[in-house]
Amino acid sequence: GIAELEKAVGLNPYFAEGQSNLGSFLLQRGRLPEAAAHLTEAVRLDPRLSEARGNLGAALLQMGRQGDAIDQFREALRLKSDNFTARFNLGCTLMYAGEYREAVEHLEAALRINSSDTDVQAKYREALDLLSRSH
Repeated sequence: GIAELEKAVGLNPYFAEGQSNLGSFLLQRGRLPEAAAHLTEAVRLDPRLSEARGNLGAALLQMGRQGDAIDQFREALRLKSDNFTARFNLGCTLMYAGEYREAVEHLEAALRINSSDTDVQAKYREALDLLSRSH
């Protein structure tokens, strides 16, 4: 787990994937500032890591930095358009920001990646409903 990744990153702090993996584990455990620090370092070391950018976006969002999170989700998708988690998170974040049309587009794209995901199905329906009520 985390102790092994911390040891690996300590031995080679310039290993982007190790920084990303450690950041991801810390994010899952709610250790947001630490997660964001490792994910930021992973992205600095290798700006092409779509998953690290998506996870950094998730950490930033949970830390109340919505605009920065959206930027990271967008960059994650620019790098890898089928990054399901970044696509879903961007759609949800845009929906909560009142950007219903774009939220629907991203949630629909997430459904094309994984049509059986019930969370995406529910958020997609919610975004469609909000979009229809906003006109």
